[in-house]
Amino acid sequence: MPGACSTPTTNVLEPAPARPFAPMAAKPVGGSRKPEAGPGQGALPCVPVTIVQRNADAAAGAATLTAFPAGVVGAVVRLARFDDLSALRELERAAGESFRDIDMDAVANEEPPPLEDLLVFQRDGRAWVATDAADRPVGYLLVDVVDDTAHIEQVSVHPDHARQGLGRQLIETASAWAQGQRLTALNLTTFAEVPWNAPYYTRLGFHVVPEEDLSAGMRRIRDHEAARGLDAWPRVSMSRAVPVSNDVL
Repeated sequence: MPGACSTPTTNVLEPAPARPFAPMAAKPVGGSRKPEAGPGQGALPCVPVTIVQRNADAAAGAATLTAFPAGVVGAVVRLARFDDLSALRELERAAGESFRDIDMDAVANEEPPPLEDLLVFQRDGRAWVATDAADRPVGYLLVDVVDDTAHIEQVSVHPDHARQGLGRQLIETASAWAQGQRLTALNLTTFAEVPWNAPYYTRLGFHVVPEEDLSAGMRRIRDHEAARGLDAWPRVSMSRAVPVSNDVL
């Protein structure tokens, strides 16, 4: 798949096992908010990523994950903590406002995921936040496992922190996690014609998956989206290969 790179990855502790996919009912699925690109729009070269994670039974969310794609200066991504979850809902509302600028008010009006849904991702170690200097979340990403692939359920960045490379860093974090889980690809669904959706992911190395090539799990996600009315605007499924590393423990 275009744009995939061999990212050296070191797992310090084994992450908690991922749970099967269960669609969340109250939000656009898979990266429909606005993770703006950072400096330079082409695919970034990959550099080593160190993952430090704890089992879900051990001080959930206390460990951090720091990734440094080239072109992103000192941004920190860590596992979400329980006390982050309310802030993620407010962050999602703020990120959704961008859709009003392109006459997609129905998307902007959708409620953020409920706390109980966010809590599942947080407890399982499948929710990450990008933080500001005061350790407050300004972006977040949720991942599910669908048909032996990592599915980006949601990635959002607060508009005040757009164009700093945070969306890109969150996605690279998800890719490193998927590599550690020995998953084969990183997938998402998104709006085809929204500038900060499909065109943005294309610059990060994702490609559109034809409808006839969707896996059973991805087909269920697309059907779920259609039932919620998201197909009022063109949507696509996209995928990027997860590199295989012999360094994964």
